[in-house]
Amino acid sequence: MSMPPNGQQRGPNMDISSYFAPHGRLRRTHYFAAGFILNVLMSVAQVTENLLIILLSLALLWPLAMIGIQRAHDIGHGMTAPVIGLALAFIGGALREFESTNALGALMLIPALIISLWLLFSKPDPGPNQYGPNPREPKIAYNE
Repeated sequence: MSMPPNGQQRGPNMDISSYFAPHGRLRRTHYFAAGFILNVLMSVAQVTENLLIILLSLALLWPLAMIGIQRAHDIGHGMTAPVIGLALAFIGGALREFESTNALGALMLIPALIISLWLLFSKPDPGPNQYGPNPREPKIAYNE
């Protein structure tokens, strides 16, 4: 067998490094679990004024973007929608910190929520697609 185009092995036993790369596919359950954990960590960081915690929450944006992109790949789409959703959520959250733009910030969170729900509830492409093998199929060792 040959290596898949992106050189990744995917399956039910993914390792944590898979959440830091913008390629491959991600199951709905993994998307939900990783997204939930990352959002809880970011929420904790928002209630503190410790600069280190705030910087760590900014670092969590990368894995949030990667799981969104991988989930979009699982349903046969590129990275545009998850990146736009994350950007809107980040900007909307930042705007909500300022009293005068609180409503605008909240409005920006609505499309971000819609994109997240679309990614969560959309059915995956059956079998392999242009982004890699189906992550629900057993992990396959590829010979070079």
